[in-house]
Amino acid sequence: AHMSIENISNFSIYFLSLFISLGVSLIAWRRREVAGARVYAISAISQVTIIVGYILELANSTLERKLFWDDFQWFGLLIYVVLFPIFSLQFTGSERGFQFKWWLLFFIVPAFFSLLIFTNQYHGLIHQNAWIEPGIPFSALRYEFTPTVWAFAIYSYGVMTIAFINLLINYFQIQHIYRLQVGTVIVGVGIPLAGTLLTLLGFRFGFQRDITPITMAIGNLFVGWGLYQYRLFDIVPIARDMVFESLDDFVFVLDIKGRVVDLNPVASKRLFRDNGNIIGESWKEIFRPWQNEIHLPEDFQEGRVELLVPIDGQPTHFDVHGTKIVDQHQKELGRVFVARNVTRQKELENELRLLNAELEDRVIKRTKELAEAYDNTLEGWGIALEYWDKETEGHSRRVTELTLKVASALAIPEEEMLHIKRGSLLHDIGKMGVPHEIINKSESLTPDEWVVMKKHPTIGRNILEHINFLEPALEIPSYHHERWDGKGYPYGLKGEEIPISARIFSLVDHWDALISDRPYRKAWDKPEVVEYIKENSGKIFDPDLVDVFLKVVGG
Repeated sequence: AHMSIENISNFSIYFLSLFISLGVSLIAWRRREVAGARVYAISAISQVTIIVGYILELANSTLERKLFWDDFQWFGLLIYVVLFPIFSLQFTGSERGFQFKWWLLFFIVPAFFSLLIFTNQYHGLIHQNAWIEPGIPFSALRYEFTPTVWAFAIYSYGVMTIAFINLLINYFQIQHIYRLQVGTVIVGVGIPLAGTLLTLLGFRFGFQRDITPITMAIGNLFVGWGLYQYRLFDIVPIARDMVFESLDDFVFVLDIKGRVVDLNPVASKRLFRDNGNIIGESWKEIFRPWQNEIHLPEDFQEGRVELLVPIDGQPTHFDVHGTKIVDQHQKELGRVFVARNVTRQKELENELRLLNAELEDRVIKRTKELAEAYDNTLEGWGIALEYWDKETEGHSRRVTELTLKVASALAIPEEEMLHIKRGSLLHDIGKMGVPHEIINKSESLTPDEWVVMKKHPTIGRNILEHINFLEPALEIPSYHHERWDGKGYPYGLKGEEIPISARIFSLVDHWDALISDRPYRKAWDKPEVVEYIKENSGKIFDPDLVDVFLKVVGG
């Protein structure tokens, strides 16, 4: 049959319904990775199928063609009846643990009814006494609803009502933004559900023979609003019971008397194998077999505590977090304990601790090796200097040992002793910059030669200051010829302006020089040297150090 422009205009409300349902389906399909979105998109397509079938039923005038397109609508409705409960379960996160036999029921009854539709000509269980009722602008198909149709209607509305109630329950259990989402879905599916019921009961709306396409369009308008306003199928709620069931942590819920009222599957499976005999029992009785291994504080109600629990014969570390459960009046209802397995973390901490200890030992060993290498190098420099200055053979070693003894007697901090040792070994390194003929001259030096000789502390400083690890050891090479009365060289420092390490070394250096043979004189007797040091206390030497020094040398 051909439709006139007038008839097409009469179809406008159905075409609008068609485009709205198709648009919502496409938008939902674009979000198909979200739980429930894919199923809703397909169910919206089933609504498109129903609307298309209804338009073509109205457009045809023969009874045979109207029956064909009526059957076509039945198939769309069957798909919707199958998919809506699945959508309800997925969208609310309630499908977890849903038994296979119930899933199978969703398909068996609609499949059987589809078979009856195909074979209706042989038994007449679907269409009975069909006729065409004239009308303006459309003629309508009429037939008596058989007991089979009524039985399927009761089944369909029973399943749909249960799915609808599932959405309602979820509405009151979730956060505000998700509640608005679920609310739009409830309205969106509730309106066409009511529309099909009214059609089944014979209700008409004006010239329309079937208001189902209109109610589907109105319902999808609400869903479309939810897609735009409340990010429907962008962010969807996850049922709290699913979160509880899915947690890898052990979760126990106790009532106010300390009895177990709930626990999640992982706790039941790993600890008790079966929770059937656990619910209602006191937690103390449940954990009694492990009372020697688990030491949970008697008053532990909230906060954190670490426990070591034997599981499958292996010690397992748990971080237990306890929280009170209160009602809206802050009355305590019970407690929830979440135990997180931190065994691997503890193992990693132990491995890290051992690794750090090993690394620290290596660092200490390597540092010691480097220090020994540095000191051996410095001793080598001291030996090289002795070869340069024949009159001071063994001098660097002797003054270094005695300086360390005096410093120790003065309780100089241990960390400074190494710098004193290095400074003592290198105290005359600056003589490497003094001409050889002056260093090894057998007679007394001339005034001009003394000018050159007095430059060796400055030369020594210039040599060493570019070596970072020797920077703290520069005091002795730089200032060991300074005097307490300020008449020393090269800087003329006075009193405590002279670093204490250099003051100590000045005493030691003079002592060793006087008791040793030199090319230009014989060694002094020890009493003579002691007397010399006493006479120059407060002049060359720090008077406070003299007494300590003489005790060390036995003078």
